[in-house]
Amino acid sequence: MISVIDSSVAVKWYAVEPDSFIARRLLARSIVAPDLIRTEVANSLRKKIRAGEMRVEQALQALPHLARSVRLLPTEPFAEMALELALELGHPVYDCVFLEIARTLDFPFVTADMKLWKRTRNTSFGDRVILLRDWEPDDER
Repeated sequence: MISVIDSSVAVKWYAVEPDSFIARRLLARSIVAPDLIRTEVANSLRKKIRAGEMRVEQALQALPHLARSVRLLPTEPFAEMALELALELGHPVYDCVFLEIARTLDFPFVTADMKLWKRTRNTSFGDRVILLRDWEPDDER
């Protein structure tokens, strides 16, 4: 099954964080995400380098790996609906692009972002958004 993932999951592929081992298991699946994931992951890795949690060489290898591991979709076709969704949920537009891709393509969405997960609990996304720590390889939601 194909899954949509967000940056909070992808960063765990490259940095040692809680649930990194679960995130790495997702690499065995077909994964899609908006192309903005590269920018978000790059920014997160920059923060990890500044905090001394990662070496520059590791971060520089991450982006090519990300591009090989995830089918990147253009953000623009989802922008309007993501804006509407962001206004409805009271949540940032960039996160809602990921949600809109999951809805449009009818794929499950895996995130490690607890705030986003909580925002979607009592919405039409409630069954589609899976918190990474709860994800199972056979999860077919």
